[in-house]
Amino acid sequence: MDQLVLLMLVLLGALLMVPLGDRLGLPPPVLMTLLGILMAVLPFVPNVDVPPGIVLPLLLPPLLYAAVQRTSWRQFAANWQPIFLLAVALVFVTTAAVAAVAHALVPGLPLAAAVALGALVAPPDPVAATAVAGRLGCPGAWCRCWRARACSTT
Repeated sequence: MDQLVLLMLVLLGALLMVPLGDRLGLPPPVLMTLLGILMAVLPFVPNVDVPPGIVLPLLLPPLLYAAVQRTSWRQFAANWQPIFLLAVALVFVTTAAVAAVAHALVPGLPLAAAVALGALVAPPDPVAATAVAGRLGCPGAWCRCWRARACSTT
């Protein structure tokens, strides 16, 4: 019963973070992350045991589907280079940077383990990226940032 109440509280928190994010001018995923951190440190919040094998097949496809439904394929085709740079090249750069820092800071950490750690934290979150990109007016903002020229957002 505790897990059902916790699930309802998380859903209520997610519903409240969207208008609160609009009012504060922050992306809702940032506020939801802060709410999750707060719930993690509160001693009276019960622990939830989620089998790791169900997270990927049950949670990720609906999130990706919602992001795809909001995608304009014309804009995607016109801006494939900056999207590729942000979605693929930036993941490799983040992996390398995290691996270098972890290998330098943690004594005895093998380079392969540091690269694995970098690969774990590097993949972009499509929901957060969509929320932030929407507030920035992307993909037009991606074009201006990466190619230093104005692009049509139609």
